[in-house]
Amino acid sequence: MNNGFVNGFPQLLLQVEGATIFGATCWSYLRLNIPWAWYTAIGIFFLPDLGMLGFLVGTRVGSVTYNMLHTETPAVVLLCAAWARKDTSLMALGLLWLGHIAFDRMICAGLKYETGFAHTHLGGGVMS
Repeated sequence: MNNGFVNGFPQLLLQVEGATIFGATCWSYLRLNIPWAWYTAIGIFFLPDLGMLGFLVGTRVGSVTYNMLHTETPAVVLLCAAWARKDTSLMALGLLWLGHIAFDRMICAGLKYETGFAHTHLGGGVMS
């Protein structure tokens, strides 16, 4: 551990885990055969990043809004609810959301601390 950030082999494991989940969500999304245009799917994929706008208010609000949209629990709950209802559109939303989070982990873009956008639990990433 270095300055409260994950690094070394544990960080590599988190990146591999992110890549695996990202791949699984992409595969699952394609298997749904949702008739959305590719640009719609890409737009939905990046929706969680709107949480960054909270940083315009302040670092505390920004870290809360960003982290709420970049935590796996709500995406998994949405997926489970969609599965229970057999609602493929909601499944697609959940998969794109979870895929976004996994992609971020893969590139070491972690959850944000109140101290600033670049201060993450993974020590940074492409956006730090």
